[in-house]
Amino acid sequence: MRRWSRIILILIIVLSGCASTRNYEKALNALIGSHKDKLVSIFGQPNKSYNLPDGKTVIEYSRSRVVEGNVGEPYLYKPEGYSGDEYITPDIYNNTQDIYKKVLWCKTSFVLDQNGIITSWSHKGNDCKASPVK
Repeated sequence: MRRWSRIILILIIVLSGCASTRNYEKALNALIGSHKDKLVSIFGQPNKSYNLPDGKTVIEYSRSRVVEGNVGEPYLYKPEGYSGDEYITPDIYNNTQDIYKKVLWCKTSFVLDQNGIITSWSHKGNDCKASPVK
């Protein structure tokens, strides 16, 4: 039975890796040309905003969550800005052989012109996959 559990876990990991940011980016592209009021109605109040020297405004939304998994195998960890691969065993990461925790996050930024119209966006993080559109 333990063998089947590992096979199912591996399948879940592989299939979740197939999820991409494509739908998220499609939803963000649909917001280009919209007023900031529409952005706020979808995302809620921004976490941060600031003005650029050219009169444009940047609005940022950030979210994060911690996930746990029961894995006795090393997993791939890629710190932000690190181009290589680093394998960390769960016991190093969380002092237990069977549980690991990982922070999933996404920061999405929108640039607005002087009239509050969305002109561009960018995102970064390891959890920018879900569409923000309700």
